[in-house]
Amino acid sequence: MIKSITVHELYFVYQKKDVVILDVRKTNEYIKKHLSHSISIPITSLPAQLNNLDTKKQYYIAGASNHSAQEVTSYLIENGLQATYVIDNMKLFESRELTSPL
Repeated sequence: MIKSITVHELYFVYQKKDVVILDVRKTNEYIKKHLSHSISIPITSLPAQLNNLDTKKQYYIAGASNHSAQEVTSYLIENGLQATYVIDNMKLFESRELTSPL
């Protein structure tokens, strides 16, 4: 089963532990607006980068849409990684920092 989290819930998780936000949008979209602490791996580059991801870490997936975030989350889980997709994740890109509940 694919897990999801809202942006609001992610804020509270972020305050408690080291959170890895994986931004899977296109590079040009990431450059325009992103969270300063997110990691950019575009969907098209993900298969080649898979071995660089840590199986012990929990990844929170943000994409251009809920659908793309769900697809990536499913792919990561199938490949032995811990992943949760962020619902309505475009709210994340409105701010460069996750400093307040959105």
